[in-house]
Amino acid sequence: MEAYDKEKTARVWQRVRGDGPAQDLPELPALAAEESALAALYRQMAGQRPECRSLARDCGRFAAILRGICLFQERQPGKAAPPEGNIRNGLRLCCARTLRCIDAYEKLADHPEYGCVFRRLAEAKKEQVCKLLELAGTGK
Repeated sequence: MEAYDKEKTARVWQRVRGDGPAQDLPELPALAAEESALAALYRQMAGQRPECRSLARDCGRFAAILRGICLFQERQPGKAAPPEGNIRNGLRLCCARTLRCIDAYEKLADHPEYGCVFRRLAEAKKEQVCKLLELAGTGK
């Protein structure tokens, strides 16, 4: 008699390693293009309204974040992993681990004494995920 279910264990390890099947998000490239187009419009208007510069930067960041998600979604199960020193591989690993931290903090958010701390940590980690995805999407 088996002590554990091999199929369930294999799925858990796939999630931990980050090599499970990616969820399909077909609308992301179009959203990234829309954010890029918005950034371009804001940059054009920045000459007359300087406030538009920050909006252009925000839209550019959002486009980069969406491109980063798209890049991470391209990976398919069984596909050879990039070389050890590849920055995208490192960013993907950091992103996956940070997302796991967010899940853990959100589960602890109902703690009667420290719930507010865990919610704050989850929000800070969400910002980190956005930065990681932005780095991946800009190629920096």
